[in-house]
Amino acid sequence: AGVGYNTSDATGFNMEGTDLAIALFAAKETETEMAGMQWTTVVAQSDVVEAVGLPSEMNLSVSELAVNLNRVDGTLASNATVIDYAHPDVEISIAVNKDERLVIDIPGIKGQLIQAYGQMDIVISEFFHLQGGMGFEVSAYDLQLDTNEVVSSNVFMFGSDDLFMFAGYNDPNEPGAIGVTLEHSNMALALIRSVDDDRSWISLKSHTQLASIIGVPGVSGVGVETGNFSVNANIGLMDQKGVSVPILIDNPLFVPTGVGFETLDYDREFIQIQGDMSLRIKDYVQLDGFFAFEAEPTVVPQRDGTPVEVNMFNVNAFGVNIFVGNNGPADNENAVGLTLENANVAMALMRAKDTQDDRSWFAIKADMVQGAFIGVEGLTASISDFAIEMNQTSDSDTDNVIDFSQHVIGIQVDDKTIELDFDSSDGALFKLEGYVDLNVFDFFQVQGRLAFGQENEIITLSDGSTIEADLFTMSAAEDLTAFAGVNGPSTEPDAIGFTLNEVNMALALMTSVNPDDKRTFVSLFANAGQAGFIGGESFNLTASDLTVMSNYVSEGDVVAHLADNPIVVHETAPTLDFHGDAGRFMIVDGHMDINVMDYFFAGGDMAVEFRTRDIDTQNIDGEGIIETMDLLTFGASDLMAFVGAGGPQDAEGAIGLSLSQVNMGLALMKSPSRSTQYLSLMASVGNASFIGIDDVTLSASDLSVELNQSINADDIAHLVENPIVVNTG
Repeated sequence: AGVGYNTSDATGFNMEGTDLAIALFAAKETETEMAGMQWTTVVAQSDVVEAVGLPSEMNLSVSELAVNLNRVDGTLASNATVIDYAHPDVEISIAVNKDERLVIDIPGIKGQLIQAYGQMDIVISEFFHLQGGMGFEVSAYDLQLDTNEVVSSNVFMFGSDDLFMFAGYNDPNEPGAIGVTLEHSNMALALIRSVDDDRSWISLKSHTQLASIIGVPGVSGVGVETGNFSVNANIGLMDQKGVSVPILIDNPLFVPTGVGFETLDYDREFIQIQGDMSLRIKDYVQLDGFFAFEAEPTVVPQRDGTPVEVNMFNVNAFGVNIFVGNNGPADNENAVGLTLENANVAMALMRAKDTQDDRSWFAIKADMVQGAFIGVEGLTASISDFAIEMNQTSDSDTDNVIDFSQHVIGIQVDDKTIELDFDSSDGALFKLEGYVDLNVFDFFQVQGRLAFGQENEIITLSDGSTIEADLFTMSAAEDLTAFAGVNGPSTEPDAIGFTLNEVNMALALMTSVNPDDKRTFVSLFANAGQAGFIGGESFNLTASDLTVMSNYVSEGDVVAHLADNPIVVHETAPTLDFHGDAGRFMIVDGHMDINVMDYFFAGGDMAVEFRTRDIDTQNIDGEGIIETMDLLTFGASDLMAFVGAGGPQDAEGAIGLSLSQVNMGLALMKSPSRSTQYLSLMASVGNASFIGIDDVTLSASDLSVELNQSINADDIAHLVENPIVVNTG
């Protein structure tokens, strides 16, 4: 089956042990309407097939080759006048030996047919691998080259609508493979060979919905359901690569693929592996977009100084959407993490060329303009200037990465070149970092560059149970600025709380790997080098050594218990080691000095909590309202305090009571609808003494201090029926 049979230019398939059936028909003389009509049908099948006339860069094995021909000749010959062997009234079989008959069952609906089909395995240039059922045609063809030469050629045309394809290095069924696989692909391949010399060319078009990356642990990719991932090529083989290019646009090839025809009409040289794909890196970084792959064997230096030959794919994409976090992608209802838009991505995927060496490497740079946080109600973030940088290896020595500073790889992405230039001196690199404006449950806002990470841990809960959890972590990549309080951030006119500078922070978001467990556990610890207080119209406050802490759960009251197995987000970040018995909390803790209305002064370690709740207020006539207010509570024990004038007690001219062993609860309440603040204070005093007048002495014990005031109002807080409970430690 082919052209040039029994000549040195033969191109096609030699079939041995062939079962052959031929049926010839002619219209009877009485069929005047069909006078002169003739029909020819050929069916041939063979399991022993040899391809001949192929270039040395192409290997082809065939099994179960079949040739079908159904023709009609005469004045009325058309697709509608062929014999329909599938019709119930047509039963034709032909003896091929004494025991077997070959049934002819070609359906007439296919019209005039010349078809060859077989199970084939094709390898081209040890890079393109095609496996599956293919139809083929062989014919003469006048090929035009970009050199304006016209070459008398034979062309093999292979087509399929359900093929497995691999573009990459090594056998895709063996461990050393690296590349892109396409399943259930539609494919058209033309192999063109000169009849006068050994020159040959290929033209390839294929596309699929099911593409994936193999060969690099930690990186996986699947095509998305658009049918838009393709492998295309138009090149010369062997000595013609880069020398001459097939120009098909003026004389296109029409390749049958089973569901129609693919047209090969290229006019330039290229190898193109590209399409819509969803890439996953380390299971929690997901990139969705249009990716292009370029293959290039090379030699690269490792951190230990030794060079290694690798098969490499350079990958580029722009306008990519990225999700970083747990339970992705972003449209998953349980997703928790960052959504990032319009990223530029450059990546290198490498595997050792030696098939006995199973090591692989990958490096990536991605930058994007904006993003947001999703997945935890009450936790929001706006993100800008975000970058992803990775340099990883599967080597048992995980720090023996590629030294890109000695072998810079430039990858064209859109209109710019991104350079992979990582210095290997720091070993493995996994950097997810960007400028973030983060809001944690409306009580803690932080701005600055944050670093992100992920890990999997067994987390103990406060009820004694354990869960396997994915952790999504954040930590300070530089000194941050923050605000802890209500109505933040600090630039808001109604903000009340702490302004924080030189902030270091660790935050862990924990989600169960069990999809039925919808809870998200949040643990936060931040400390500040500098702190101030704003918004308290009725008192002043200075603070130092402040920490912000929260242990939270999105549903129920069971929180993470981290005291026995602390979480270290980063070596420079605070450790998360909260005890589950403390339950849910959000507090600011540290040394504070407060001045309440120039009358009550206290200093020491205090804890501040923030929330909203209903507050009852009454005027002097007993008339009142109940209003939901922002509430700050200050609690402390064993303080030093002063009540009097000119305080605090160490101030020159202070006159009043010096207090010690003070337990204090203070509530600051702010109406959201009125420019009104309410302040209530209760303190128990262990010991007291009078200061400020040399001739007057006083000592007392078991004293109490009570204060209930308002600012810009004629009413005060009425807390008898609905008291505020303040934790004094």
